[in-house]
Amino acid sequence: MGSNPTPGTTEICHMPGHARQCLRRAALSHTDRQVATCLLRYVTVADIYKALADRTRRIILDELAERDGQTLFEIGARLASKHQLGSTRQAISQHLGVLEEAGLVTSRREGRYKYHFF
Repeated sequence: MGSNPTPGTTEICHMPGHARQCLRRAALSHTDRQVATCLLRYVTVADIYKALADRTRRIILDELAERDGQTLFEIGARLASKHQLGSTRQAISQHLGVLEEAGLVTSRREGRYKYHFF
């Protein structure tokens, strides 16, 4: 996109990892938001390899494959007890974000809990 957008249009951020956040803030019509969301779901093979490159993320996927629908707290407890990984909740959350961006993990919020699925 150019530096001078056409009047009445909104630029969407193209920086990796920020596109969804910028989309939420953009003043788009409902249809435009749906189209932009569909385009953001496009995942490259490189995104998947990046997500799988980290050992902790592979372990998180293994844990979700073994027991789907876990909360962040449950994943953290399993990483600590089964794999002796002392990752913080923030670090695990960031790993889950990378896996979600790559389309490998989905999440669903129910009340105050967010469940993660492989």
